[in-house]
Amino acid sequence: MDGLTLEVLSFDGQILKEDSVEMVNIDTTMGPINILKDHAPLMTALDIGVLSYIKKGKEEAFIALGMNGFAEVFDDHVSVIVNTAEKQEDIDLVRARRAKERSEAALKSGAGLEADLKAEIALKRAVTRISCKEGRCR
Repeated sequence: MDGLTLEVLSFDGQILKEDSVEMVNIDTTMGPINILKDHAPLMTALDIGVLSYIKKGKEEAFIALGMNGFAEVFDDHVSVIVNTAEKQEDIDLVRARRAKERSEAALKSGAGLEADLKAEIALKRAVTRISCKEGRCR
């Protein structure tokens, strides 16, 4: 097989499966990484962020990843398992912008540490979804 096989799974089922992928870009809890063919075996926790991949020399897709996920790289197969994942074309930009506004308002309200942490996570998810929809990977 030429290149990587990329598979993205969420609670909703298989989001994506692609063969012959040249490079996968993904946000981990330790920062962004790029995965190429013959990458060393790896298991890593994922951060809220955008996954993109390159196939035939061009970026093919952006997928917004939610929290609580991990990626495994083994034998040129990249498996991404997350609670939530949305393809770029499935993201409702108006809804994402509203979520961003709600999160920013919640942060300004000063409702306490726990509420602030939840609002920060929601804000990061909303910003990620907006970036993904607009085609900005980083």
